Amino acid sequence: MSLKKPEQGLLSIKGLIFTLGLIAASTSVAVFYATLIRPLAEQSRLAQHYDLSHSKIGQIALILRDYEQQICLTLNFTVFTTSFVQVLLL
Repeated sequence: MSLKKPEQGLLSIKGLIFTLGLIAASTSVAVFYATLIRPLAEQSRLAQHYDLSHSKIGQIALILRDYEQQICLTLNFTVFTTSFVQVLLL
């Protein structure tokens, strides 16, 4: 007899929702960073280096370009998507 409740674990419905939400969130945030944030941050960094004007979005991208912010956005998006799906299903 297992000590775990049947509702717990990775193979339960809640575990699968969380796992799939984590995979979807990490994939979508990684694509967002690769296509938008990192190129804008590099462009803004070069503009600052050569004393050219750069946009406010580029300044925000400079703040968001680090991996710590990417992890934070991924975890926040995971919590949002999994809670949204659980509300819809349960």
